[in-house]
Amino acid sequence: MQCQTASELMSLRLDGALSDDEERALDAHLAVCAACSADWAHMQSACDAFSALTLAEPPAQFAARVMQRVQRRSRRLSLARAGLSVLLVALMLSTLFIAPLRALFSITESVSSVPALISTLVGAIVGVASVAGTVLGALQVVLKALISSPTWLVLAGYLAICAVVAVTWARLALRRPQTDR
Repeated sequence: MQCQTASELMSLRLDGALSDDEERALDAHLAVCAACSADWAHMQSACDAFSALTLAEPPAQFAARVMQRVQRRSRRLSLARAGLSVLLVALMLSTLFIAPLRALFSITESVSSVPALISTLVGAIVGVASVAGTVLGALQVVLKALISSPTWLVLAGYLAICAVVAVTWARLALRRPQTDR
């Protein structure tokens, strides 16, 4: 047997993973090879030193507390991502739709007499409709992501509150100023 093979077998012997034939072959090699015999003695003394050590036990409920913290952090991150998504969508919707709608509602009766203005308005409405389609597609993706999370009920409530706030704000922003006649 070669010393390299014997070294591998010594490691396996420490792990208790040798067959009877391998044990006998290793013992035969150790009986004739002084270098391997010295290595075996060092390995055994190192193994004995480590087996005499006692490992410290973690405090009771340590793993449970760590897992609770991990789960809380995961829930917070999920809620933060959902809230940020809703905020961004609301901001995008308000930016894209409120100003053009307010401009449309503030147009006076003289609009019908200017064909270029009507053409521009139709183009703006088509552009807004195109943006609305894109935004609705993005909302669909966001809603699918929110519903697939385990905290979808909390997020649904949050979205409902955001919708009420957005509708109320839109009503106030689109209200025509009353003039004294």
